[in-house]
Amino acid sequence: MNARTLVVARLRAWFRRGSGGGALTSLGITAVGLAAIAASVWLAQGWAVEASGDVKRVRDHLFWLAVLQALVFAYTTFEVAFRADDRRFVGLLPVPGQTRWLDLSIRNLVVHVPLVAPGLGYAWGLAGSGSADLALYAVGLLLGTFALGVPLCGWLHLKAGLSLLAPPGAGRKMLAGATVPAEAALLLYTPALGLAGTLTGVLVMDGVLRRALMDPDTSVATTASSVLGAAAVIGGVLIIRAAQEASGTLHRVVARFSEVDVPGPYREDGLPERCPGIGWSRLLSSESRPFFERDLKQLRRRYRLDRILIWLTGLWALRLGWVSTDLAETHRELWLLGGLATVLACHGPLATEGRELGSRWLRAALPNRLLPRVVGSGSAFLAAAIWIWIWAGVAMGWAGGVEAGLVLTGLGLGTCAVVWGSALVIARTANAERLRGYATVWTVVSVITVSYVAERFG
Repeated sequence: MNARTLVVARLRAWFRRGSGGGALTSLGITAVGLAAIAASVWLAQGWAVEASGDVKRVRDHLFWLAVLQALVFAYTTFEVAFRADDRRFVGLLPVPGQTRWLDLSIRNLVVHVPLVAPGLGYAWGLAGSGSADLALYAVGLLLGTFALGVPLCGWLHLKAGLSLLAPPGAGRKMLAGATVPAEAALLLYTPALGLAGTLTGVLVMDGVLRRALMDPDTSVATTASSVLGAAAVIGGVLIIRAAQEASGTLHRVVARFSEVDVPGPYREDGLPERCPGIGWSRLLSSESRPFFERDLKQLRRRYRLDRILIWLTGLWALRLGWVSTDLAETHRELWLLGGLATVLACHGPLATEGRELGSRWLRAALPNRLLPRVVGSGSAFLAAAIWIWIWAGVAMGWAGGVEAGLVLTGLGLGTCAVVWGSALVIARTANAERLRGYATVWTVVSVITVSYVAERFG
């Protein structure tokens, strides 16, 4: 069996799963997904038209588009590599590790293609405004980020996975602390390492393209092609190198990962059964408390690393408040930062529902009223989200006074209500078999909506 066979089988499985719920459902999901991608292109194109006359502003936009793209695939490439839906089935087949890794690498590239849509929309807007060189700059930087970053993150995840096969040393025990098993310590840090490596590449590519942009004797088209070609070559080399390292060992890595992928407090390794935020349960009624504790533990169990992103968001918000010179711009940036962090780092009903997490019919059969469920689940979501808006409010208060800080905090809590409420409606009405697809589309639509609202009305 070769990688092509696995890729073709995967495409057939996607098609069959997409048509399993009926043509209308499949058509609806496809339409919403395409609409979300089109909206991201349109939104980015509008930003480009407004900024086309300001090179510094364009470079800032491109940098943040590259950061957002890298921030997503630095984490999600891990999911594809080690938590692929077909891993148990493929594990029963005589598939070499090298072939399987090529299959996973191609899947990673295909799954993350929609991330380049905003960048292409931005380049389109620049080209339509007569800034052809800036458009080439955008294409070279953002496509180069994708071509380099996805293979780099996949390779780093594999290297961390290979460490599961060796006994943990003192260094890994120190890195693990009491958060994860010592064997899996490196897996905890590879998303951040992948993000750092990708952004280093972004800075290098940005420097090369900027030099070509400022030098009238240098062709931006040639430089952009060279940058993109170099990124693609490095990415290809990383895929091939990772496939060679996976040969004969990947099946052992996946099996070992399945053993350690049961984090506390459900693991018998001495970790405490309490988790951060559990003390909030004292403020809730006796009916809501069990739903709060259930969802909070589920979220803390599955999304422990996102707390790092929440605290980084707080630090970045304070920096924005500290260097603020334009209150309106600071308000818009803090609202955008807080909204994106709420969508990407605070998980609600879509993360606590699903076939793998329990039977929806069993939950519906229990004699519990809807209101206590809603209050408990919403409080579990707010236990993480409120910290984002506290720091954003403090930063805005630092820059513009107490009243401005309170206004931004109120807007942030309203954003939380909309984000969580829309997720609740989808989680309660969507087909459990398709919940992951709905969650992906919901995330994309939410990011676009937050970006649009912050830009137009912030």
